[in-house]
Amino acid sequence: MSSTSGIQETPHFEEPLEATSNGLAVVSQELLETIHEAQLALEDCIDGLDNNCDGMTDLADVEACPYISVFTYWPVQPMPISHGHRARITVELIPPDPSEEAPWTWSREWAVVDARPQERCQPEDIVLGDQEDFRSLSRRYFWMPDSATKTDCLYTVEARINGYATANMRVQMVNHLPEIQLDENAVYDGGTWHLSASTATPLSISVSASAST
Repeated sequence: MSSTSGIQETPHFEEPLEATSNGLAVVSQELLETIHEAQLALEDCIDGLDNNCDGMTDLADVEACPYISVFTYWPVQPMPISHGHRARITVELIPPDPSEEAPWTWSREWAVVDARPQERCQPEDIVLGDQEDFRSLSRRYFWMPDSATKTDCLYTVEARINGYATANMRVQMVNHLPEIQLDENAVYDGGTWHLSASTATPLSISVSASAST
C-alpha cells in the first residue's frame, strides 16, 4: 500500500501459533533426549558417586549401568596348561551387547590381574595375544611362560565388560615330563633297561611329551 508520504509498506504475515508451538515441542524433545544420553554417559558405574545427579549411584542406576552376567565354562580351576602353550579363554555375555554389530556398546578388556607365589611369578609372565569380540562372546588368546622356573605358578586372568562386569579364570603353568615308550621286548633288571630285537624286526623307541590344554 502506498501513501502520499512515499513510504512503501510491506505486508507482514505472522506464523500461526500452532506451528510455532509444534516446532518448539520438537526442539524440546530433542534437547531432553540429548540431556538424557549425556546423563547416562556421565555415570561412572564403580566410583560410589551419583555422577549424573539422577538420585541413583553406580549399579543402582540400571539404565546407565545395566546388569551384565559374564560366564566362562572352564570345568576345572585352576586349569593346568603346559609351559609355552598357546591357549584361549572365552566368556559369554548375558544379555548380549545392545549393538547388533561392531562397534560394540560395551567395552571388553582383558588382563592378568594376579600371579602367585609373588616371589617368582608375575602377571607379565603370561603374554596376551589376539582378541575376538562378538555380540554375546569375548575371546582372548594367550601364551603360558616357557620357563621351568615358572612351574606351578598360578595366574588369574580377568575379563571386564563395560568397565564393571567381570569374570576371573585361574590357570596354572605345568611342566609335563617326556614319556618314553619302549619295545615290548624291553627288560628291566632293577637298574638298567635291556632291549633285544632280531635283525628282521626294527627296534622302535618313541618319545612323547603329554600336554594339558
